[in-house]
Amino acid sequence: MFGSPMSFCPARNDWIALDQSLEECALSHRCSGGECALRALFVASSAEAARGPAESLRTRRQAALPQG
Repeated sequence: MFGSPMSFCPARNDWIALDQSLEECALSHRCSGGECALRALFVASSAEAARGPAESLRTRRQAALPQG
């Protein structure tokens, strides 16, 4: 069984699941989401989150690789 990708949030001093959008996380943790240290790690939208954490993480990793 696979769990959601997680990262530690220094602002909330808690572990955050990354298989959600930034807006969903901000709403559930009562953050503004504007200056989020984990911003680049979240899925882009709720639709992307619905596809699954593994696919979303793979997409973000590929986008972060230098093209060349």
